Amino acid sequence: MLASIITPTFNTGHYLEGTIKCLLEQTHPAVEHIVVDGESTDNTVDLLRRYPSVRWISEPDNGMYDAINKGLQMANGEIVAYLNADDRYYRNTLEVVCREFEQDPELDFLYGYCTYTTETEEPICTFRALPFISPLTRNGRITFAQPACFWRRRIHDSVGFFDSEMKNVGDADFFRRLIAHNLNGKLIRQPLATFMVRGDAVSYTLADNMSQEREAVHSRYGISRRDYRYMLNNVLYYAVNPDNYLRYLRYRLTHSRHES
Repeated sequence: MLASIITPTFNTGHYLEGTIKCLLEQTHPAVEHIVVDGESTDNTVDLLRRYPSVRWISEPDNGMYDAINKGLQMANGEIVAYLNADDRYYRNTLEVVCREFEQDPELDFLYGYCTYTTETEEPICTFRALPFISPLTRNGRITFAQPACFWRRRIHDSVGFFDSEMKNVGDADFFRRLIAHNLNGKLIRQPLATFMVRGDAVSYTLADNMSQEREAVHSRYGISRRDYRYMLNNVLYYAVNPDNYLRYLRYRLTHSRHES
């Protein structure tokens, strides 16, 4: 089973090589890595030329989600996902993921736990997502992290692609769409990816826009924070991750003091 992984990038050459290497080192033998670069001005293109196994293009785009859509349309794999240039998979991630899809032909998407790391890739904590329970997940907080989510390419025929007009939360909008279409999801109870916590990440530099987009997504899918299912999902998520939140908050507070 071929897995196609899309990496959108723009001037992130200093992180990109780590992503390329983590995919080259996968224990799963059938991996297609597609890098969609937005005409970077750093060393990205020179780096890509050194890795003939990577399929890539470098051209102007309309942001990250537009780049991801381009990559998805280039993909040949039955299983797809996207991995940003500063995030990583574990060596056996795609082996685990593809085995699950092979064993269950009705499975549309799956997700696992996600480890947050420092900029030097030291682990901070591993957030544990909640199991996929359709009524609760449909109306509650999405508890799985984007780097640790994978899906069958065929679902784009019914749910479409990412909203390229969004700059921050196109992943949340896409995942809401998966759930709204009653697709079959599943939690894998192990870490599948790492997410790098960076002070210059768009989730921090465009925080106001992120908040506005998140509210727009909630409105689009009729999600209310006052709904008991949303509150219950939130309580459950905090209940299974109290140690992780403390570690994460401690790191963010320390990191913020150092930046100031």
